Amino acid sequence: MDASILVHFTDRFGGISQSPYCSNNLAYHVGDNPLDVEQNRILTCKDLEIDVSGLVSMEQVHGTNITTITRATASPIPKSDGLLTKEPRLALLVQTADCTPVLLHAPDVSVVGALHAGRAGAFGAIVPKALKKLKDEFGASMEALHVWLGPAIGACCYEIGGDVLAYAKANFGDFVHDKKLDIGGILLNQLRENGVKNIYHENICTACDECYFSYRRDGQTGRQGGIIMLRSSHGKS
Repeated sequence: MDASILVHFTDRFGGISQSPYCSNNLAYHVGDNPLDVEQNRILTCKDLEIDVSGLVSMEQVHGTNITTITRATASPIPKSDGLLTKEPRLALLVQTADCTPVLLHAPDVSVVGALHAGRAGAFGAIVPKALKKLKDEFGASMEALHVWLGPAIGACCYEIGGDVLAYAKANFGDFVHDKKLDIGGILLNQLRENGVKNIYHENICTACDECYFSYRRDGQTGRQGGIIMLRSSHGKS
């Protein structure tokens, strides 16, 4: 991996939170003790050798708003499901418990990004919107772009019905199998349709694998994180 960036996906282990958030819950909004969440973030940053004061999170709302940030931007970013930055040593955090954490690195323009892409994000095209923003705002090349899709619920476990199923069949029929929806397949297709070739897919189902938090499996639970950071602005570690 390029030494100029940090890319990391956490699991549920290594923190101090108690059940049902045990143990490395990184989210404040799920009902966990905020002091435990703070300590979990500190421990995670210590393990990654990054400064917790530079960890930037979002108030995720299952939307498609993508915010470009600088070091002066206050965290958490309100009503946003995507972050982009050129600032070195700002660690972008996306929190998930079945949705797909999508991390992006445009090495040609030294930009990193983090997206929260669940069903709403996939249907609403948050990934194509982020790619367009990378091209229009920064001049990024899709051929040079690297994208990581972290652990998320798989088609094996994501069953839908009613109006959602009808909409999915009408608009994303290739990714509906009986009543199961392949969100990861939608995201991969959106990336490839936009010319992205360097794609790394964890292909771990959070509902199947109890090493990860899963809202679909457990209901009240914690959130793992996808974290990406530019280590420097000049491609040096």
